[in-house]
Amino acid sequence: MPTLYITTRVRSGNYASKTLERHLRAIMHLYTWAMIDSIDVEIRLAQCEILNLHEIDSLVRACRSSYDVLVQTQNAPLKRQPRIGKVVSYEGARASAPKKTDEVAGPTAANRIRAIRDYLDWLMCASYNRTSKKSGSFDNFETARLYMRDAFTARLPINRGRAEQGNREGLSSDELDLLLQVLNPEDLKNPWSDKSLALRNQVIFLMLYTLGIRRGEVLGLKISNINFRNLEVSIHRRADDPDDPRVDQPNAKTKDRILHLEPPVADMIHDYIIKHRIRIPGAKQNPFLFVTHKPGPYQGRPLSTAGYSKMIETLRKRVPTLPDDLSGHSLRHSWNDYFSKFVDQKRLEGNNITAEREQQMRSYLMGWSEDSSTAATYTRRHVREASKKISLEMQKRFIMEQGNES
Repeated sequence: MPTLYITTRVRSGNYASKTLERHLRAIMHLYTWAMIDSIDVEIRLAQCEILNLHEIDSLVRACRSSYDVLVQTQNAPLKRQPRIGKVVSYEGARASAPKKTDEVAGPTAANRIRAIRDYLDWLMCASYNRTSKKSGSFDNFETARLYMRDAFTARLPINRGRAEQGNREGLSSDELDLLLQVLNPEDLKNPWSDKSLALRNQVIFLMLYTLGIRRGEVLGLKISNINFRNLEVSIHRRADDPDDPRVDQPNAKTKDRILHLEPPVADMIHDYIIKHRIRIPGAKQNPFLFVTHKPGPYQGRPLSTAGYSKMIETLRKRVPTLPDDLSGHSLRHSWNDYFSKFVDQKRLEGNNITAEREQQMRSYLMGWSEDSSTAATYTRRHVREASKKISLEMQKRFIMEQGNES
């Protein structure tokens, strides 16, 4: 049934392969939990017998655990409920309580619960449609179905937000300067002695920073997406692209859009294509812009997600002063910081850019929907620095006013 569900219900929505994988993993979580609790989900729902609230609570708790922890529960002897009157010490109870490190993040648990809820809803409808329906039984079925669905929805974790400390932010100005310096193929700290490889990696990082695009978007770029005449690059979502031989296809999560290139960046891309990429054996066999340079069975094939991660890992090891959590996504945050500062400067120069207009421009360039609230995730550094500036100015004025009064 899971395969039928993914094929007929989820895949038809033109979702990326990663989304399909997440749905399947959530369903795997469901069936593992059901096996532990000796519940045959398909038979139960085929008989229009929904999960009761105790079972739903148990399943929701399981969704908050990592799969490895759930499997350990399966392999361990099932614990019986303590008998009434049994005294348990405080230390014993605390030791047996689930560790926070065993829990997945709230949004991850919520996505897992939604996927399971939707699958059970589909499974119940499919089971009902296969059975003969007695007159008047549909109302009872629909009431039970909605009751179970609403019960799962009511138990979704509430995203209360995380503390500001530890949240991902863009690079500082010094970190960004160091990164761009080291990426220069002529720099002594550049970790790649092969100039073609060094140029490829420099171009990747420059596109990540100057355009603010995602990893999946840069790895999914085809040469045909670059319009050198108009200095444009087009970003597309391509779920299950037949041209892509990679098992783990990198897909864009955002909307299709056209972004403009500055001439120096366009020149570097053009230089990489006509002077370096063309010399890589096998590169002509695929349309993707960035290919694997390392000799071997994958040489010339599209750069994989693993190859991309290896590139960043190599850079961090060679330049330990770069942030430990450096990633391509850090540059997406940096782009948003710079965009915020640029808009603020334009306002100081008299350009009347409204907050609404700023959000519209940011959302388009990032590939978000116009009413998206995602921008807040990417502007923490700018907001914090602006808040610091305002706070210091307020304190300075307060102290001056107190001094004048005395």
